[in-house]
Amino acid sequence: MMSPSPTSTARNGRRAPSAGCDRPRPAGLGSRVFIVGLILLAAAAYGQAMAGEEKMPSAPRDSLKRALRSLLSDSARAGARPGERGRPATLPRPDSRRHSLEVDVEAVRADTVFAPFRDHLRAGRFDPARQALRAVKSRARQPAEREIAEFDLIELDFFEARFDTALAAYRTFATSHPRGYLTNDAIGRVFLIDENSDAGQRPLTLYAAAAREGRAGRPDSAVTLLKQGVELYPSSSLTDDLVLALGDMALRSATPAAALGHYRVVADSMPDSPLAPAAMMRIGRYRSEIDQDFAAAIGTYERVLERFPESIEADEARKLIERLRRRT
Repeated sequence: MMSPSPTSTARNGRRAPSAGCDRPRPAGLGSRVFIVGLILLAAAAYGQAMAGEEKMPSAPRDSLKRALRSLLSDSARAGARPGERGRPATLPRPDSRRHSLEVDVEAVRADTVFAPFRDHLRAGRFDPARQALRAVKSRARQPAEREIAEFDLIELDFFEARFDTALAAYRTFATSHPRGYLTNDAIGRVFLIDENSDAGQRPLTLYAAAAREGRAGRPDSAVTLLKQGVELYPSSSLTDDLVLALGDMALRSATPAAALGHYRVVADSMPDSPLAPAAMMRIGRYRSEIDQDFAAAIGTYERVLERFPESIEADEARKLIERLRRRT
């Protein structure tokens, strides 16, 4: 079964990616220019990191962290009018490859080292779950395990609707891991929480509960919560997140093909959604990994490049096109 792409993922998440509306309204032009300018500064710093973060000179690394810190601050929403989304439509593509393209985060999470955490989460034992993650972090055998444990500690606050605490921690995580496996996911969560802070917490609380149920291995329960969110809050800026998450949950169900319908809604019926490129990437993965239709997958990834050439997803689309062409 195909695992959903991380949310990175800046939202990815946002990401992304993170994963879920009425068709969302794009941010005001002033807000978008300000945000994109900050991200372009970060991308320029990325371009100097040719040999990896551990070899990056301190000045470019500090510049990148400062840019991310500015991006994730409250001033990133400056210029947006009330009710407008805080996220840019797409995030520019960094000049250097991200670690997140090289590690299957969900495969790492499925490893036995995370088994105690999974057991506690399923049982709703949040404090023991935190202790289990701290143990993974302190005894990690590889950097990915340590970073995932650190990120999932923040996720527990998100799952429990401690949004102010989680928001601050996601920001710190993103700036302390400027080229990390889950940096995009942390940034996605920041925008997810920030852009819904003025609309009341009920839609976001439903989304967080669904994310918790999905992570705990109860996709049916997650789907019920996500559908409630879509039905109860059809005008929420969270709707595309909810719909994308419904697709991710469908992949774990007895009818995984239903995921395509949800992904198409975000990709085609919500073209202004910042999650549209992420939704298209999921369609491509479905075509390649489940349908084994490599030509269709290549075509989908090529449309990502055509529609969103400067998005973070564009880099991954190019990489996947090259891989699939070698297999055909």
